[in-house]
Amino acid sequence: KEQLSDAQSQNALRLHTEASHLAIPPKYLALWCLQPSACGGGHTTLSNGKYFIESMLTEQERQQLRQYCYKFISSDRTLKYTGSILQLLDSGEIRLRFSYNCLLYGHPSPDINAQPITSDLFVKSICERFHQFFEDHHIAIKMEKNSLLLWDNNLLHSRTEYIDPNRHLLRIWLI
Repeated sequence: KEQLSDAQSQNALRLHTEASHLAIPPKYLALWCLQPSACGGGHTTLSNGKYFIESMLTEQERQQLRQYCYKFISSDRTLKYTGSILQLLDSGEIRLRFSYNCLLYGHPSPDINAQPITSDLFVKSICERFHQFFEDHHIAIKMEKNSLLLWDNNLLHSRTEYIDPNRHLLRIWLI
């Protein structure tokens, strides 16, 4: 697992929304910090994906993201969901489903040195634009022991690399 972009590794995680492989992903996430990284790193990074969609994409691009279907799979490859990146819910809300790794590499835990496998130029462009937006507009949060971080799953998130093997956070999904 040392070379994977995976929550089980200490490597940086690429941006995503949580549980994109589920038909109904959690609406909210919480991280509870049992033991922060003593050596720095391991920051949770967040950025507003809905803002990117509303302000940085054309109506035609938003339409494509609602219509085109992509495959999202779990790390163990047992759960799969094929659907759009943007879903208009019955409530009128928009659900963002995004996994940089699934969309570009075909798997949520690729080797950190892997090359993208998708030939879809539209999704490559969207992923790179999401990534650039994220790099320019994210906040990094270093959690303290026993702190709790709660956020809406429409926020794109990732994690920075860390080296302390004692770092321990619990992830909680709230549907």
